[in-house]
Formats: sequence, structure tokens, C-alpha cells
Amino acid sequence: METNLIKTELEKLAEEKKTLEKVTGNPDGTIHKAVTGMDNLFNEHIQNPLINAVGAVDSAIGKLGGTFDKIQDGKSIAGIFQNIKDKVGEIKGTPKKGRTNGKGLEGIISGLQNYARVIGENVGKTNGGTVSGWVKKIVNENVLVNSWIDEYVTENGNNFKDRTLSKDNEKTKAVKTAIQSRIQLQFNGVDENKKPKGLNGVAGTLAEIHKFHNAVSEQIKECLDPSEAENIVNQVQKNREVFNGSATDTSKYLRGAIESILAQLPVLIKNSGDEINTFADSNAGLGKLDDILRQTNDIFNQLTAATTLSQHPPHGQDESPAQAVDRTLQAVRNMVSGQDDDNITKRFTDHVKKPLETEVQKLPAAVGEFNSTAEQQIKEAARTAINKAAGEISDKSSGPIELGGANKLMEGFKTAHDNIQENLEKNLKGKVDAELPDDKPVGSTGTVVQPDKITITKDNFKDYNSHVEQDSIKGYETNNPDTLKGQLPEKIKSISKEGLKSLTDVIDDKVQGDQKIDNTTFENPVKAISKDLDEIAWLVDRSRGKAPSLPQPQPKDEDGIKDHLTKLKNALEQTGFNGVDKQGLDATKTAIEGLHNNQFKQQPAAIDTAVQEIKGELGELREKLQAKNGQPGNDVINTLKDLKTAGVEGKNSWTSNGKSLSGLGEIQDDLQEQNDLFSQQYWNIPADVKAIRLEMTTPQNKLYGEKENKIIGAFNDLKSTDLGDKYCKKKFNCKRAWKNQ
Repeated sequence: METNLIKTELEKLAEEKKTLEKVTGNPDGTIHKAVTGMDNLFNEHIQNPLINAVGAVDSAIGKLGGTFDKIQDGKSIAGIFQNIKDKVGEIKGTPKKGRTNGKGLEGIISGLQNYARVIGENVGKTNGGTVSGWVKKIVNENVLVNSWIDEYVTENGNNFKDRTLSKDNEKTKAVKTAIQSRIQLQFNGVDENKKPKGLNGVAGTLAEIHKFHNAVSEQIKECLDPSEAENIVNQVQKNREVFNGSATDTSKYLRGAIESILAQLPVLIKNSGDEINTFADSNAGLGKLDDILRQTNDIFNQLTAATTLSQHPPHGQDESPAQAVDRTLQAVRNMVSGQDDDNITKRFTDHVKKPLETEVQKLPAAVGEFNSTAEQQIKEAARTAINKAAGEISDKSSGPIELGGANKLMEGFKTAHDNIQENLEKNLKGKVDAELPDDKPVGSTGTVVQPDKITITKDNFKDYNSHVEQDSIKGYETNNPDTLKGQLPEKIKSISKEGLKSLTDVIDDKVQGDQKIDNTTFENPVKAISKDLDEIAWLVDRSRGKAPSLPQPQPKDEDGIKDHLTKLKNALEQTGFNGVDKQGLDATKTAIEGLHNNQFKQQPAAIDTAVQEIKGELGELREKLQAKNGQPGNDVINTLKDLKTAGVEGKNSWTSNGKSLSGLGEIQDDLQEQNDLFSQQYWNIPADVKAIRLEMTTPQNKLYGEKENKIIGAFNDLKSTDLGDKYCKKKFNCKRAWKNQ
């Protein structure tokens, strides 16, 4: 039954089957080749990039570990974190406890805090108190005070009650000690609220010490005014080591020394506090120690948390967070490299490749079955359509088709058909005779013949005659178009003379140069465009156009873009006939989409996301710990290393606000030395320059006032006695004439 009615459809089906076999055939089909090459694609686009990414993470970890000296495990996050924690711990140090000195930042700050507490606690002690330490500094370093005490010892000679003091220096030391103790006993102490507690950081503790010095200075002005010197002299002379049995009154020497001490003492204490405050203000780095220690503690605590074993790990084995990261990275390495039983290669093979190969193996049989079913459906459809159409045209069961018939089938068509057959020619001829001129030439035999042209006259074509006058046509000369009359010839003349003037100016034979337009002006671009269009058409559809004259080598593919798009469309969207369910590649496409949207897409994406997050965290942590430019202040490692070497240990110069310091280590040693001094005799602040200032201040305070309490009065008394001569000769080798000066 393969008549012309269905032959075309069957041929199309056969061509489509051949096209489909090129896609689904085994082993030359494109799908089979694609499945065969999936291993290479998997290795190239999935496994190898993942291996490279994991390798980059390992390399970054190793590079980070290599920046540390003598690290035991520089290839793991846990080892690197532990090493950093140890280094930060060294910088953090330990606080001072009892007689054990502290270390690092904690040692510096705790030492300063301990010093503040000690001077506050000892300020009111009667034996070895803080005030006696300041007095000791004055009696040991002030020239005037030492002169008074030396004179007192000299004038007493061997009249000291304590006969064990055989040398002047022993006697002088005993006098100084007695003065220190007596002044300390006279001091009432300071309010507890004004004593430094040593609980704050560096800046706060220095501020407490400064405030404490000011409070002590004010308190000394109240209870140790120079007017109290006489009372203190009497108390000192009661000491059996100091009191002499000489008949001469030598108390004036003690009085001069004690008055000078009491005048200088509050100034010295206040200046000491001001020095500390100035030192703190001019060295902003000290104030930053609090913030540095806080940051160091934060980093140390975070590193401790990262390297401390977990109490309840999810996998049942104790490990730290850093070890968990290492374990996860190792699992990723094993998964990507294919070392474990459950790895990315096995998952790809089991869940993607094998199911896809199974479906691809079914494709040739499915295509053949589909083609057979389609052929049968085409034939059945054609047979049904023919029988149904025949039943509508004629009710005869056999023989020639008869329109109408007993059942009057297609009666309307039969009536119209009969009318056309009988009346069409007659009606057309009548219409022509009615509308056209009656121009029926007579032949040689006397019969009317069909004319070969129609004559237009003014009568039967009145409107047309106004456009072209029919009389002018009779005398029309082909070579002389101006003989035509009417509106249309006039318009044509106007166009040729005026409308086409711009064109005739460039296409006339008289025109020369680039403005001339001739055949080549349009032919060459048209040829070039036609050539390009042929080449494009050939690339799109190889069945048309010409082969392109493109540079070699040219593609060997015999199909054009259109052919490939058609094949792709048919392969992805081919359906059955007459509502038959989708078959063939549609099912395969659905299966592949399921794999792509689930295992093949989610699992590699999850791994890639994890790797990217790990790389990002490691990069950020590495930049925070040790920046690329390696300059102190930009990252934790270099800043802490610079603080430890240049600041704490004093190995290099370490500047703050443009002033060079000897290092925080030396500052710590100085503070410790001062602390040790105050633990014994309390604090003596090195202030040689301040001694000069005190020497200048004391005479100013003493030069004016009551005679018995001032230096001028004392010198006047000295001038009026023989003692002045003795003192002048002994100390200055001068003559008595100085009394007259």
C-alpha cells in the first residue's frame, strides 16, 4: 500500500532513522562515543581540578608552616596552630608571683602593679617606710644637707655616747639613719583611697602612682613642715647613738640639715610623680601595652581553644578543632584521589557512568522498534484516511466514484462543478465583450478572429485618456518619447530632468574620478556579499550554497549548523505519532537530568564549596597571622615578633613617638630594680637633674622669712661666732675677712 500518498512520509521517516542512528548507533553513534569519553571528561573537568585545588591547599599549609623556625609539624593545621600558640604564649608570658619574677607582657604589667601596691602599703611604715627612702635620697645626695651632718659629726668628735662608733663615716651613717627613722615616724600616712591598688593596666597603674605621689607630697607639707624641725631634732638627739656629751650645743647643725630635708622632701616626691607622668605621656607605647596584652590574650585563648581536645567529638575520638580540620582535609584528599572505598571516582562510575551506559545500550533496539512502530502507524493512518475520504465522496462500494448518488453525497460540490463546466467560458466571453471595444477583425474567409490587441479610445477609457492622450499614441515615435502627450508623459519628463539630476550627475559618461557610478560600483560589493552569503549558507546548511573559500584547514564535518541543530532537536524532543508516549532519547534525557541535578551536581559542588571555604579561611588567617609584605604592625606574627625582640628583649632599637627606647625588657629590669630597692629601703628615683632644681628651689624658700628658720639667719649666726672661722678654714680655706662680705 506504499502509494505516493505515504511514500514521502516513509522516506522522511527513513531519513530521520538514519540521522538518529548516527546519534544512537554503536559504536559510531555520538552518544556512544560521548559515554565512552566520559572518563576523560570526568578526569579533565572534575577530578583533576579537585586534585589541583586540594594540592593548592596542602601547598598553602606547607608554605605557612615553613615560615616558622624549628616547627615539628609544619604540614598540618594543628601543628601550625600549636607552634603559633607557643610563640604567642612566650610573648604573653606569666605574671609575677611572690618572689618569682614574671615573664613577657604579663611579667611587665604585673611587676608594675606589684610596685604600685608596695609603695602604697609601705608609705606609712615606721621601719623602712617609703618616706624614709625619699629622705635617704636627700641625705645621701644633697650637698648642703651632707655639710650640716658632717659639721655635726666633726664638732662632736669623740663625744658620742655610743663608743662603738669609731670612725666619722660610721657616725655620719648613724646620724642619717636616725634622721630617716624620725621623719618617717613623724609622717601620718595617706588616706587608703589614695593608695595605688595595682589592679589596672599600665596606663591606669601609672596614673595611680602619679596621683599617689601628689597625695604624699601634700600630706608631707601638712605634717612635716620645716617648722617641725626643732621637734624632730629633739627626738633625734634622744637616740643614744647620736646624742653627744659635748658641752657645746651642736643641735643647730641637725636643725639646718632637717629643715633643708623637710623643705626638699615634698618637692622631690611631687617631681618624682611628675616624672612618671611625663614619661608615660611621652611614651604612648606603654599605654598600648594594655591593648597589646588584651589582643595577645584573645589570640592565645582562641589558639588554645583550637588546639584543645574536644570533650564530645562527633566521631567518638578526642581531637581538637584544628585536628578536625586536618582530618576533614585528609578525607577530602582521599575522596578526590580515589584512595578510600567511597571516593569520587567510584561514585561517578556507580551512579553516573554505569546507569548511563545501560540506557545507551538500549538505544539501537529502541530506535529500531520505534521506526517499525512509526511505519505501521503511517500506513494505518493513510489507510484509515483514504477509506474515510472515499466514504464521504461516493456511496458505491466498488467501481468508479460517483458524485451525488442515492445518498446525495457532496451534492453541493457536484452542483458547483456542473455550473463551472457549463457556464464559466460563456460568462467570461460575455464580460470581455461588454467591457472591451468591439474590435472583431474579419479573417480572409469572412469569419471573425480573436484580436491580438485592444484599441483604447476616448469614449471607453475616458479617465485614462487624461493621463495619456490616445491621439498622440497614433503618431508615437519610439526614438522620440516627447511626442507623447498627457499627464503621465509630462511627469516622466520631469523625473528624468529634475528628479534624477543628482543621479545623472554621477552616472553620466562625462563624470570622471571617484564620484562616477557605473556597473562596477554595485556589482563588486554585490558579488562580495553574495560570496559571503554563500559561505554562510554553506556553513549553516551543506546542501545549499557553495563551499567556503576559508583559510585551510577547513572542518571535515559534512553537516552544517542547521543539520546539527536539527539532529540535536530530534534527539532531545523526538516523540511518537498520533499521541504515542515519548520514547528513545527523551527517557535517556530525563535520566541524565536526574543524575545531573542530584549526585553529579550536588556532591562535586559540595566538595568544591568546602574546598573554597577552607582556602578562604586559610588565606584570611594566613594574612592576619603573617602578611605578605611582612612589615610589623600589619599582622599578628610580625607585630608580636617585633614587640618581643625589639621591645621586650631590647635586641634592637624600638621607637615610640619618634623617641628611641632601650626596649621593654630594660624597662622591666629598671622597674624590678626599683621594686627590689623599695622592698629593702624603699624607692630612690634617679634624679640627678632634679637635685639641681631642688638646690635652686631650696635657697629661694630659705632666703626670706623669719631669721631663726631661714638659711640667711643661720649664716648670720655663723658669721658672729668663732665657729664660722673654723668652718670656713676647714671647708673653704678662707680667712676671717669673709665676715665682712
